[in-house]
Formats: sequence, structure tokens, C-alpha cells
Amino acid sequence: MRYGILKKIHFIVNLIAGAGRCNESFEVIKKRFFSMGIDYTVAYTQYAQHATELARQAAAERKDTVIVAVGGDGTVQEVAKGLLNTGSIMGIMPFGTGNDLARTLCIPIDPDGALDVLLGDNILKMDLGDCNGELFLNIAGIGFDSEVVYATGKYKRFGKMAYLLGVMETLFRYRGLNLSIDVDGLRVMVDALLIDVANGAYYGGGMNVAPGANPFDNAFNICVIKKVSILRFLLWLPKFMKGKHIALNDVLYFNAKDIRVECDRTSKLQLDGELMSARILHFKMRKYRQPIIVGKNVTRGIVFL
Repeated sequence: MRYGILKKIHFIVNLIAGAGRCNESFEVIKKRFFSMGIDYTVAYTQYAQHATELARQAAAERKDTVIVAVGGDGTVQEVAKGLLNTGSIMGIMPFGTGNDLARTLCIPIDPDGALDVLLGDNILKMDLGDCNGELFLNIAGIGFDSEVVYATGKYKRFGKMAYLLGVMETLFRYRGLNLSIDVDGLRVMVDALLIDVANGAYYGGGMNVAPGANPFDNAFNICVIKKVSILRFLLWLPKFMKGKHIALNDVLYFNAKDIRVECDRTSKLQLDGELMSARILHFKMRKYRQPIIVGKNVTRGIVFL
């Protein structure tokens, strides 16, 4: 493969990501760098949010260096927080469990494919989402999906099956929310299972919740699923996983740059899989856009994972 200009590279590695898969995959990367004679530096995370500290430090001390998040979506988000407003270029080695942002960015999950992207020269400035002052890169949601994230934590030992088990548990205990949604001067009242505000297209290990999402177009894709019966939702689930749900009568799907949501009660909110709680939410695009190395096909919407 013909590579772009070789860059200074600094890896921030979460070795426990992907139930140990990250450690194994990063060993492949190190061997390839050695065989190619490429120098690099590396730092390993030790605790939650450590990647943010390491990224901030690297951006300050290592000018003209690509800072690479090595791990899952959580590691990617932490590194992005540390690189905010620095101008540093970001790379991703998607060696976690879900790797959903990498799907949208056309970065393969295998080490060789991911490294080929990293050493390429396709650098774009990615939109960054903001919810109540908190950063998200991929998808923010309240309702069913945030409840699933909470439930999935109980099943992490089952690997990729964890999300599906979380979905099944949530189906039988979650009853929905009453939402007031304000967008472009229009207010909509709806009883909903969920609302997702999407910068990227996927979550939950490949569920295509926002098939039209483009993290480079300065707009969110909003998906609202109205409250329906458990049976109907189960029948919909295959469509939801494949991105075929947006034409359904009980789904609202639209674009927006700024959206406000008020819930009838304080509820769990997930930002790229990180949980918090809120009742009133304000989603908007951040002014700063993150330079990031992506796959060649990303602007054509082709995903090859």
C-alpha cells in the first residue's frame, strides 16, 4: 500500500478495552511498526478519564504529532476531550467492543486495516456534539437506548451479546417518556420510547440508528421512536438494526443543528455510551471541529466493516 507522508505518532492505549482484545491487537501494531522502521511513542491509561489527561498533555508537549486513541468508543471520547481546541490531529485504532464511531468513519477493526488508514492522508474535520455542555462524538440518547446502556453493564462478560441482552431486559421494564421537542421554532409533543441525536450512524455494536448521519455536514440526524407495544417494537428490531426503520409511521426522523428536549421526569442520558441523568436537554454543534484521520470511503458513505 502507498502511504501518505509518515507522521509523528503517539498512541494512548486502553489495554483492557474489548475484554483484552485491545492488548492483542496493539501487539500486532507494534510489530508492524518495528518491521517498517517507524518510531512512535505510547502512553497507557490507568483509570477512568486518564486518556483525557494523557491526550491534553500530549497535545501540549508533542506538536505536529498525531494523537491516536487505541481502545473502544469510551477511549475515543476521552481522547477527543483532551484534544479539544488544540488543533492536534486525532487517529483511532478501534480495538474495543462496539467500535461504532469507527464504522461511520470507515476505519476497519482489524489491526492491519486500521493501521493502513492511520498511515494514509485522508484527514477531515469532524463535527462535535454538545449536550448541556458535555461533549459527544457519535450519538446521544435519552429513553430506551440509555436504559439499555445501563442494563448492558450487567452483561459485559458476554462480549458482543451484552447489548442484545440489555435490549431484551429493557423491553420488559421500560415504559417510555413524554417529550416536548423544540427544533427550528417548532414544538412537538410526543410519547416516545426514545430520542437519539446522532452525529454518527451506529451504536450498540452496529445498530444503524441514523443511516443518513454524516459527522462532517454540521448537522445532527434526529430519530424519535414513538411509544409502541413491546410486540411491535420486537417486530421492528431487525429493521432498526439495519437502518430500515426511518420510513415507519411511528418514527420521526429529521435533521437539525440545535434541538431542545424536555422530559416529563429526570431520566438516564447516554453520551457515546457514558451515562448521566437529565430532564431538560440542549443539543447543539460545537464550533470547534476535530481534525481526524478517516478511511478513504467515508465521504461516499461506504462502510466496509
